[in-house]
Amino acid sequence: MTRWQTLGVAAVTMLSGLTGCVFGEESDPPMLTVDLYWAYDERTRHNYSCQDVPVAAAEWRLLDSEGEELASLSKDEMECDNRVNFLDLDPGDYKLEVGGYNEAGDKAWEATCPVWVDRFDRLFECTINQIDP
Repeated sequence: MTRWQTLGVAAVTMLSGLTGCVFGEESDPPMLTVDLYWAYDERTRHNYSCQDVPVAAAEWRLLDSEGEELASLSKDEMECDNRVNFLDLDPGDYKLEVGGYNEAGDKAWEATCPVWVDRFDRLFECTINQIDP
């Protein structure tokens, strides 16, 4: 391997590890942000907002690695949204369960998305697929 190839591999390796960043003071707790993308079906690879699909109402639950619910918002409390933010979470692995309801009140979309927190702010994408009728 030439010197330039070695430097290129090192640069790509370093940059691939930079998936988080700190906003504000480094002593501030990290923020976990999840962008929600509502797909028509699993074959769809486009990112849709809940207004595009349309999702009338949504719900979510944040679970820790043991499956214990840490936070939730029910469909009665939440109109459709395209982003959720969490503060003051301990470092670790989490799951975000998301469901969406159509105008008739039927659950029509659902997903479980793995997310994690460390010392940096994190941004994840969660695609919520349509449930087969």
